[in-house]
Amino acid sequence: MDVPGATPSNLVVALGKDANAYLLNRENLGGIGAPVASSQVSDSNIIQAAVTYRTKQGTYVAFRASTTALSVFRITATNPPTIASAWSVSQDGRGSPFVSSTDGTNNMIVWVVGADEGGTNGCTVSMETLATLSMPAAARTS
Repeated sequence: MDVPGATPSNLVVALGKDANAYLLNRENLGGIGAPVASSQVSDSNIIQAAVTYRTKQGTYVAFRASTTALSVFRITATNPPTIASAWSVSQDGRGSPFVSSTDGTNNMIVWVVGADEGGTNGCTVSMETLATLSMPAAARTS
């Protein structure tokens, strides 16, 4: 992912089963070394796909933090970039988030297809718009 204004700005985001997010410089992936930044972003294992999106306010990563929460962190445009909590919303299920917008750059919406975890009645699927209902006004674009 590219984070304009950050140094380095060409990054890779890795979410670990250890509940941490790691930022790596994708121009320098050889060898063993410390990440550009890391932060504990969940209280449990992260075992699903995440999605990234950019707004006028910054670059964000949305992910399933647990079976009851969808969380988002922002990657700061600093030297070096850091990981900062952006927003979180309660939402049951195990689905991975995805993002859409009205034109590719404005009015970003984080969606998730929530599937039940029990499986006794098959898979119950529902579509929910989470970002526009729960995102703080400072994180919204127009």
